[in-house]
Amino acid sequence: RQENDATILEFYASVFNVKSKPITEKGKTFREVIVPGTYDATDTSNTLATLFHDKNKIIGRSRSGTLTLEPDEYGLKAIVNMGNTQLHRDTIEQVERGDLDECSFIGRVNDWSEKYEDGELFWLKWRAEPRKRLTLVVVGAYAGTNLIIREFMENPNEKEATREEEEEVKPEEVKNEAPAEEPKKEEKKNI
Repeated sequence: RQENDATILEFYASVFNVKSKPITEKGKTFREVIVPGTYDATDTSNTLATLFHDKNKIIGRSRSGTLTLEPDEYGLKAIVNMGNTQLHRDTIEQVERGDLDECSFIGRVNDWSEKYEDGELFWLKWRAEPRKRLTLVVVGAYAGTNLIIREFMENPNEKEATREEEEEVKPEEVKNEAPAEEPKKEEKKNI
């Protein structure tokens, strides 16, 4: 969308109650579920919006006012006031063409629990800080992160239709069925 000759890019850096794709870290494979309220007490005063987790490819920053973060009932919504640099123009073109269509984030998980469902390990995230950066990526951990350039969106209901297609799970629906050997809970986890 155009606002005072600015292009606005909206996306969800993470979504609530949706199972992530399988993630493998330090030899452990798991899926994540981020619960509503995870970002309620988060300090996002100096968060970056980047491309491909590259802190040298900044498209917005909360401290400068070009990135706004808004947790809502769906997830952590990011709104970037795109500039007129070559990086911004290229990013808009890649999103419009569908080359970039997913998002991710890096931060610290402060509170979580481990659950098992059908022998699969799940981490339920209760408190997290996306304090480092949100990023546009080719392959993200979560479906439904919904990159949208408002001025190019033909159907305003498109975002809502996309959300209905995701596999939604409520934290209480994840069963606590551990396999024979249950991994130990780590104190803190960087994502």
